[in-house]
Amino acid sequence: MVEPSDNLQAVFEQAIEIAKKLHHEYLTIEHLLHAMIADESFSNTLQGYGAKTSVLKEGLNDYLQNKCGEITLNEVIVKPKKTQSVERVLNRAFTQVLFNGRQRIEPTDIFLSMMGEKRSWAYYFILKAEVDKDKFQEYLDRKSTRLNSSHRCISY
Repeated sequence: MVEPSDNLQAVFEQAIEIAKKLHHEYLTIEHLLHAMIADESFSNTLQGYGAKTSVLKEGLNDYLQNKCGEITLNEVIVKPKKTQSVERVLNRAFTQVLFNGRQRIEPTDIFLSMMGEKRSWAYYFILKAEVDKDKFQEYLDRKSTRLNSSHRCISY
């Protein structure tokens, strides 16, 4: 059974808190991306790749605080509703993880899936941060290979 990792679960909870704090009726992929870059582990991965994380943070902060008037309510939001783009991103990530034979969906899976939402602000900010989907995937593959090879036991 494919499940979200503990790390991804924490990112989702943080994204929901961001949306609630801003009185946003909907949870968008921009909320998710904002929560992901606030996560130290994911942020370190982006920095290791060479992404301009400050550009990403600044763009998302401005967008969420100043350009979401159509989803901002004056009342307190109990639980923001997921947008269709969030559902698509989750479904794509789930399918990819399943296809790769893994059990856990990680924030990096969600990030790669977000890059499929080409008509979103999240995608725009990711491009401005100079992240290329194929190169980022290669970076993750190399990083995973290095980790796996360093954990192998040598037996005599």
